Amino acid sequence: MISKWCLADNEGFCFDVHEDLATLPDYGGVYLFVTAGGDGEKPLFAGYCDNFRAAINDGHPRWADGLEMGMNQIHVLAMSYDHYRDKFTREFVARYRPPLN
Repeated sequence: MISKWCLADNEGFCFDVHEDLATLPDYGGVYLFVTAGGDGEKPLFAGYCDNFRAAINDGHPRWADGLEMGMNQIHVLAMSYDHYRDKFTREFVARYRPPLN
């Protein structure tokens, strides 16, 4: 499944959607904790890492908060360089204001 998120310039980015930690890839980029349902998708947290599988698990500092707020999906976007990951995450947080950031 794919989910599209846009930044301020309305450029769309297609994220892979995961509902199970076991399906997370072992490369890095930007990730979102998302609650998805009848009201659409709401980002709860945005971050970036070098390896999704290693960074996103029940030991993540925002994991329990995300579950408590209804997180049921993790969206991931492959992105190679920290500079771009950081820039994207800052712009995403400014636009969507995820409550856990």
